[in-house]
Amino acid sequence: MKWNFQKSFIICLVAGLLLAGAKLIFLFFDFFIVLDLLVFFIAGFYLGKKVLGGRWSWGLIIALPSIILNLYFIYNNGFSNIFSGIGTNYLLSLLVVPFSSCLGIMVAEKRNSASKM
Repeated sequence: MKWNFQKSFIICLVAGLLLAGAKLIFLFFDFFIVLDLLVFFIAGFYLGKKVLGGRWSWGLIIALPSIILNLYFIYNNGFSNIFSGIGTNYLLSLLVVPFSSCLGIMVAEKRNSASKM
């Protein structure tokens, strides 16, 4: 059981690092909030089948590198720019990324449990 937890943790963390790298690429598009929602939902949905138990809390581990990246950008832009300009997108991304990855895992878990019946 301990090995499965460690394996799931490593899978989610590596996937989160890869997604944070992908986020750096599509960060320059105007609609990167929509891309955040789609990419992290699809990653959560796919990894929801792979991780131990399909718990939604694994979505927070997937989103952790992206959250750290957003906090870095918010800190460097200054807290005065959060509610005006580009800082608003980073703030929204802080909310959208964990929500969409957890939602993807929950949908995958519901789908797996419905197919087992």
